[in-house]
Amino acid sequence: MKKFSHYFILLTAILFFIPSCTPDKDTNAGKEDQGPFELSSRLRSEPDRLNPIMTGDAGALHVNYKIFPSLLDKDPFSLELTPMLAKARPTLEVLKKGEYDGDATHKFTFEILDEAVWDNGKPVLASDYLFTLKAIFNPEVTGAEMFRGIMPFIKDMIIDADNPKKFSVYVKGVFRSESGAGFYILPEHVYDPKSIMRNFKLRNLIDKKAYEKIKDDPRLKEFGTHFMDPKYSREVIESCGAYKFVSWTTDQEIVLEKKKNWWGDKLASKNPALTAVPDKITFKIIKDETAALTAMKDGALDIAGALTVSGYEDVKNGNLADQFNFYTPVRALYSYLGLNTKRPHLSDKRVRRAIAHVTDVDEIIKVLQKGDAEQLVSFLEPDAPYNNNNLKPIPFDIEKAKSLLAEAGWKDSNGDGIVDKKINGQSTELIVKILATPASTNAPPLASLLAESAKKAGIRFELEIVDASRIREVLAKRDFDAWFAAVGWDLEEYDPYQLFHTDSDTPEGRNRAGFGNAASNAVIEEIRSTDNPTRRVELYHQLQEMVYDEQPIVFLYVPKDRIITSKRLDNVKTSMRYPAYFENYFTRK
Repeated sequence: MKKFSHYFILLTAILFFIPSCTPDKDTNAGKEDQGPFELSSRLRSEPDRLNPIMTGDAGALHVNYKIFPSLLDKDPFSLELTPMLAKARPTLEVLKKGEYDGDATHKFTFEILDEAVWDNGKPVLASDYLFTLKAIFNPEVTGAEMFRGIMPFIKDMIIDADNPKKFSVYVKGVFRSESGAGFYILPEHVYDPKSIMRNFKLRNLIDKKAYEKIKDDPRLKEFGTHFMDPKYSREVIESCGAYKFVSWTTDQEIVLEKKKNWWGDKLASKNPALTAVPDKITFKIIKDETAALTAMKDGALDIAGALTVSGYEDVKNGNLADQFNFYTPVRALYSYLGLNTKRPHLSDKRVRRAIAHVTDVDEIIKVLQKGDAEQLVSFLEPDAPYNNNNLKPIPFDIEKAKSLLAEAGWKDSNGDGIVDKKINGQSTELIVKILATPASTNAPPLASLLAESAKKAGIRFELEIVDASRIREVLAKRDFDAWFAAVGWDLEEYDPYQLFHTDSDTPEGRNRAGFGNAASNAVIEEIRSTDNPTRRVELYHQLQEMVYDEQPIVFLYVPKDRIITSKRLDNVKTSMRYPAYFENYFTRK
């Protein structure tokens, strides 16, 4: 497998570009007679919202990247942090004793580009960044929990007294803190027109003891209610980026148009992250892959990614193949089967290990990926320097699964082929319902393969398709047994907090398996706090062993992406980083 660099920001979270992708100034010269350059790109599911600090939804992130720029960006090939809204990467200073009243250890100093302005012409200021942090750390903003969990290192932020575009972010430790601090900036005048959050100090929102003194202030809830109004996720969507939000037609499309006289155009030659070539980008929401490929063949769609092997090969080997270009970059993500450990019939780790033993990953890779994928053992990318290589793949072993189930008290008492056990006085059969969305085209064949092998051990798997509009509710309530998913790797040292810390086992948190205890929490917290790289490797190994032992997740494989683009597009560059292609760089032939 191709080796990755491991320096990043959030997950999921901010998209980055490279100098080699920047089109020459004359790329589209002489093509004015073609009219505006418009392109259409497929979304596999309906985004949940267009608000960058309240979503981890893949489709939403894909669109958000075109609307909301960040302080720092990342080159998708070199994976080096680069400035976007910032004039340069921040300076880093170690705080001297007594220099700061708090538990911060370092400070990063940023300065926003002079040219950066909001759509109304007002400059992008440090106060806007401060507002964005306050919105994130206001506990009344339901939906921002993920980012509060990602950014625990931020302790305060102070604006330069002489320069309203300059500020310092005070952090505890340097683990992922530069990239994390290089976050999105929202316009305060749009999202907080009453300036409610100006009544609160950032430190008082971050520090738990300080927050106890202000938590009953009704203005916190007033802002939370205002900010979470659906109109700020579907209608009033503004930023300082190249593209303005035009419209969103549910289950059909989201339309963006490039702003006229956008301030970033004159800087793009030196700052490639600001490149924006197409005049209009239409994200077409096409959940069914067959329908998406038909749209490609009909010329109604210009690009589609994350395709199944069969769909990709069908077009590549078809009689219209000469109309398209084909790409298969390695993806910075992995597929897995998550298990809800809080469900009574899945609470015993021996049952979860039995499920791992009936999962024939080799066969899954052979059937679903035509053998072109790599089996995974843990949540870390196999080539990561801190991966625990002592952990071995759990073998496909029906007899071992049967033994573990028997040991845990499960047996087929009525002869129907499914093992059962009395739980809370009731006879319960070992039936596991797997949650997936319609966009998960691999889910049906994957569930079928799993069910076929599992029934040999007396386990019944059933696939339950839940529409994307309801998936957040179902996941939040933890009203499921298991789920198929794919999660992206941070292209930096991995932060396990979101998936494995018990603080993330909340309705909006991503620890949906319910994994963790005081011991695993302590390991995760030390991973985040230590500046000793050798110690951090030891801690990563410990956590991997804990997850391996408890089996809250059955790890499957690392896939390749499969992307098809119209040949009318030029300068198409792909990357291992989501979403693997970057429409704002595309030119036309």
